[in-house]
This record gives sequence, structure tokens and C-alpha cells, in this order.
Amino acid sequence: MQNLLARVASVTLLIVGSGVAVSAAPSFLSPIKKALKVVQDDPDAVQRPYNWSSPSIIQSGSIRSGVSFLVGDTYANYSGRTFELKQEQLKVGIENVIELYYGRQFTLAKGRSQTSRFHGDADYYGARVLVKKPTEDDPSAWSVQIGIMRPGQADLKSGSSQILLDSTKNNMFAVNYGDRAKNQFQLAYSVIEAPAFYSAHSISLGVGRDFTLRPDLQARLQLNFVGQSFKGGASQSNYELKTIGSGSLAYSPMSWLSLEGNLTVMPNGMPFESGDFTGVSGFAVYEPGGIVDDLRTKFLAFGSLRLVAHWSF
Repeated sequence: MQNLLARVASVTLLIVGSGVAVSAAPSFLSPIKKALKVVQDDPDAVQRPYNWSSPSIIQSGSIRSGVSFLVGDTYANYSGRTFELKQEQLKVGIENVIELYYGRQFTLAKGRSQTSRFHGDADYYGARVLVKKPTEDDPSAWSVQIGIMRPGQADLKSGSSQILLDSTKNNMFAVNYGDRAKNQFQLAYSVIEAPAFYSAHSISLGVGRDFTLRPDLQARLQLNFVGQSFKGGASQSNYELKTIGSGSLAYSPMSWLSLEGNLTVMPNGMPFESGDFTGVSGFAVYEPGGIVDDLRTKFLAFGSLRLVAHWSF
């Protein structure tokens, strides 16, 4: 946890420090500042909420036309174990109404010994469609969202034994709502299927809110409650309730470039449908024990950093 806190602190200092550096830059940067001011003074830009890169952050409106690309890294350290997830994602917004995205993840979880580890990769893609646009008279918004995660075969090693877990099929459907006070709500249903009749179902209720700290600095707080059940070869769980809390910061020194930092906390382990981490947590339906079982039951905290570039059209 100390390593994690150090990384999160570094991310926060980097975001804040970058903002201070821009504000205190010498006069030869004045043309750039003037260009940024023109963008910030654009009425449409002021009214447009920040478009978060992660599909797991609830958004009901705010579809930005154009193409965005991100690279990111997520890290955790718990009970002598480490977890790292690298990510790439391409997102396309069409006519401020439809948003399509595709991404790749590469995960490595290491146990206390060098011979204990979990390795996997996943493709994910989905879409969000704006059903009701916000207006000046009625700023509320509705949208529907689908998310599909397709992990590859996972490799679990523990001591001298090795287990290959066949890929799962993870599907999520959600309805997002933004009220007049700009609070974000989501009701989502997810299904995870695996070979040998392993499967899981979950229902999630989420609430989030954005905060504008400065014109170039946005924040998001979000809380998700996930109810789930699963069945396997010889066992079926009781109904479980999981909680996911997250806080995000986005620093945008230019209209086309953003740096996002995130801290996600799961007090009682990963749910099967865990947003950005579903490509890993979906394998918990196998109940293999070891590293994956710890991810499902232990307190977890993840720090992430993403660099996002956007081109409007």
C-alpha cells in the first residue's frame, strides 16, 4: 500500500505541478496562453462537460465528436503482491450523439513468490448512444451504453503447477441519467459466461458527480454498488454485495491533450463486473484460489495514470 500511495501522490503532484508550471511560465509562452484562452472563452467549450476516457466512468451526455487515443497504466500493491494493467484505447464520437470505443489490456499479477503469477490480455469494445440531449432549459440527459469484454486465455501459475483458464464472455448493458443538478446515475446489468457451465450475473447502481476546480482541471467522484451471484461446477454463491469507490482528476493544458489520474478502492474485493478491471475479475467465476481469489475477497486500491489525445472533426 505504501508503494501505491506513493504513486498516487506522485500523480497528484504531477497534475497540480503541471498546472502551476503553465501558470508561472515566462512571457515567451504568452502566444500559447492566448490561444488557450480563445478555446476556453468559446461558449460551447465552457458549457461542454469534460469527456472522461474510461467507459466505466458514468456519463449521460457529453459526447464529443472526433477521435481520441489513450495509453495508460494501472498499479496496485497488496499483501506482498503486485498488480499492473497496461491499456490502449481508441474512441470515436459521431455527431455528438454516438460514441464507439475499442481497447486492449495487458495484465500481470505477481504473488509473494516468483513462481506465483497471473497473466492475461483482453480486448474490449462498446458504444454509448445519447437518447436525450441536455438543453439550456432542461440540462438533464439520458443515454444507453453497452460494453463487451473478451479476455484471452489466462495463465495462472502457483508453485510448480500451471492452470490455463479458457476465455470468458463478458457483456454489460446500462442506462445512464444526468439530472438537472448534473449528478450522474447508472443502472447496469452484466452477464459473464465461461466454459463448463461457469457463469455470473450482476446488477450495478452507480452515482457520480463532476467538479470544475479550474477551467483546465476537472474532478470526478463516483460510487458503485454491485449485487452479484455465480454458479460453478459444484457450488453456487449466496448473493454478494460489492462496493467500488473512485476519484479522478483530469488536467487539460490544451484542448486536444489531457492527463487523467484515478484512484479506485474496492473495500471487499473485486466484483465479477469491475469496470476497467473486468478482463481480470471475470475469471473469478472459476474460483481457482491463489492470486485471483485474493483479488475477489481482499481490500484493494488501484492507482492509474492515462494520457489522452483528442482530434475534433
